[in-house]
Amino acid sequence: MTRHGRLLPVFAGALAIGWSSALADNPDWSAYQKSFTIAFSGYAGSTTLTDFPVLIRLSKALNDFDYTKCADGGDLRFSDSGGALLPHEIDTWDSSGESLVWVKVPSLNRATEITAHYGFTGDGQPPAVAATDVWSNGYVGVWHLGQSDVPLAESSGVSTPFSRKYGSGASCGYNGPVGNAIDFSRASGRTGFSAADDDDLDGFESFTVEFWMRKESAATAYLCILQKTGSSFKDNFSYRFGSDGNDVLYTSISSNGTSVLQNSVQHYPALTAGEWTHLAFSYGKPNYRTAVWQNGTNFWQNTGYYKLVGGDTVFSGNGTLSIGAPEAISNASAYKAQYDELRTSNGERSADWMKATYDCMA
Repeated sequence: MTRHGRLLPVFAGALAIGWSSALADNPDWSAYQKSFTIAFSGYAGSTTLTDFPVLIRLSKALNDFDYTKCADGGDLRFSDSGGALLPHEIDTWDSSGESLVWVKVPSLNRATEITAHYGFTGDGQPPAVAATDVWSNGYVGVWHLGQSDVPLAESSGVSTPFSRKYGSGASCGYNGPVGNAIDFSRASGRTGFSAADDDDLDGFESFTVEFWMRKESAATAYLCILQKTGSSFKDNFSYRFGSDGNDVLYTSISSNGTSVLQNSVQHYPALTAGEWTHLAFSYGKPNYRTAVWQNGTNFWQNTGYYKLVGGDTVFSGNGTLSIGAPEAISNASAYKAQYDELRTSNGERSADWMKATYDCMA
């Protein structure tokens, strides 16, 4: 299997940030032997989404797809209803099983249709596409977490890969909701993966962090899930996810980076051991709104209550981004769980967008 991405013709979603882009020229699609249409009539949102990354699952079970005409995915291409070439990223390619491909759809609603093309027979090479273009709409960090070891690649091209693995018991290659995932079920003490500091990963006026998590068992101590911090939780601290010691997950963000008293903190509903759950947290100016999402549903939101003290933006520090326990904090320990599809956006995602994101992967 080559690690690179799930077929989804049903969604929901909307986004209030970003810009629209499309590859201008319409290729000669008659140079392809095979094509099939993907429709999104199950989209449940009330707004049209712009430049939304959809997950396409390809397998032998699809009547219109034939791996013998698309052995390595190299000539696979997608177009919109007008014939314009769409960017895509191959997440996982497995010609004997399921392949997962992310495609950026310029305009997503119930009437949207795109076409997959393969079996190129034309002269020269198929039209060029850039995988990073899939993640143009506000994404500053996209990690599929599917590699067999570090580095864990960053797909948007904006920030940095997880290049360091430390401690004991963390591994790669666990079966996740979207391809492979990382596993902390055997983690001991200060164990984690870290990505080097990048200016695009903090200093936000508005932002959204999201990931899939599958907890192994109840947490009975303060444990770390994800954080952007320096040598302590009060030093260069921007944001973090963790457990409060009573198996309650929380999110905390800071504007001055020096005091955990000056945060927005909100707890999540209890998770069931052994089940994958999609979690997300967003913070947005000018209303100082915080929102917590679980499996695409906004179960808690507040406007104006959690205005950050000491500044209006999330602290811009020089600490690393880490999954598990931060390497520089000696008494930190990792939450025993699996993680998949970590994303950070420089903007507050909408209800439709978050529901669509969950639906297209669940």
